[in-house]
This record gives sequence, structure tokens and C-alpha cells, in this order.
Amino acid sequence: MPTQKARFRDGYESALDEHFKSLLTDKQLAVPGLVVLARRGGECYHKAFGMSDLSQGRQMRTDAMYRMYSMTKVMISFLALRFYEEGLLDFNDPVSKYIPSFHREWEVVRDTDDGGDMLNYRSMLTGRELQLRYERRPAKQPILIKHLMSETSGIEYDLFSEYDVFLAEVFAIARPGWWPTASANNCMRTSIAVVTL
Repeated sequence: MPTQKARFRDGYESALDEHFKSLLTDKQLAVPGLVVLARRGGECYHKAFGMSDLSQGRQMRTDAMYRMYSMTKVMISFLALRFYEEGLLDFNDPVSKYIPSFHREWEVVRDTDDGGDMLNYRSMLTGRELQLRYERRPAKQPILIKHLMSETSGIEYDLFSEYDVFLAEVFAIARPGWWPTASANNCMRTSIAVVTL
């Protein structure tokens, strides 16, 4: 019995066009624009919908580039799992094996009343000027692939560094002496953020 090649169902193009166009006007899910690339067997569906720049009235193009923020984690995690299945990487490998710039000394930042370093910041809750004392210690181990996969590497967007301070203040009010972090103990931070060791 011959095997059937993977392909889209008949009429797939108009069905997908209708669906993606509806996302542009849906009251709950409305997006200004999107690019879709789907392949099945030898068939390819690659189209752009909506606008890439609303203020300029610029149409979305299939070669448009834009930030994906946290969706990159999903895509990279999927690829990493495939590489793991094929024996191309191990979760206990240091990241520096694949990205040479990660081969460096990392520090752990810890809050302490008598820390030698200090960060001045304005409270987002009260508007007061506050000081955060901390100390730096050499990390006990390099960042490993498993740290990236479990989001415990301590690497964050610069965009959220003020938000970390805000969260730290909220949680310090709730539980004095405890500063939250998205990372586990012994995490390596590339920006000033506080962890509990």
C-alpha cells in the first residue's frame, strides 16, 4: 500500500486567509498585523496580514522583522529539545560551549545590610528615594543549558530591571528581609537584581 504524502487539506488557503484576517478585527484578540509561515509536505503557506506600522499606515510584509519577546523561549526550547533528542547537546553542558561570550566570570548578587555596593532608586509605591545594599560573590558554577531551559540563569531583559526593584520592594514590605527573584539560588545575574542565597 503506497504511503500518502503529507499535505494541507483541499481549500486550506481560503480557510487560513479567512481565519487570519478575522484576527485583525476580533474584539478580544485583535492584532494589528501578523506573518504566517506553515509548511506541510511540499506545500507552503506564507502570507502577511494587517499593518506593520499603524501610525505610518505601512502594510505588513512577509519579510517583516519584529520583536517576539517571550515567544522566542518557546521556539528555542523546542529546538533545544530536538537537538537533545539527536544527541547534539546535553542539558548539563555550559552555555559557553555554544556561545563563547558566556565563557567568563559570573557573579551572584545578594542583598545584605552591610554590603559594600549600594543602589539608589525611587520607590514606585511611595515615591521615596531608597538605598539597596548588596554584595557580589563569584558564581559557584557557569550557566548551563538546563539553567536557560528552566529560566533559572538569572539573565533578564534590561526592560524589566526597574520592575525587579518594584517587586523586591513589594515583597520586602510583605516579608521583610526577603527579596524575590525569578531565578533559583546561586543564579548568575547580568544586571543588578537581588537574590536570596
